[in-house]
Amino acid sequence: TVELVVRDDGAGFEYSPSTAGFGILGMQKRARDVVGTFEIRSTVEHGTQVCVKARLQQTSLWERILSKVKVVFLRIPK
Repeated sequence: TVELVVRDDGAGFEYSPSTAGFGILGMQKRARDVVGTFEIRSTVEHGTQVCVKARLQQTSLWERILSKVKVVFLRIPK
């Protein structure tokens, strides 16, 4: 299993899945693409934590991860 956790002690925000914007929806999609889970915990005035977990069961999963990374880098404007 691989786990990515990003957290801060910033302002935080009120998170609701029904009001998620494109950024959060994009992260959720990428987690699904690698057969993973995606979780956001945010509290106003206490910061935010984003956690993505994925099981690394097959080599094709690594290939999918790497193909997504390449696509992201190719979209960076010059």
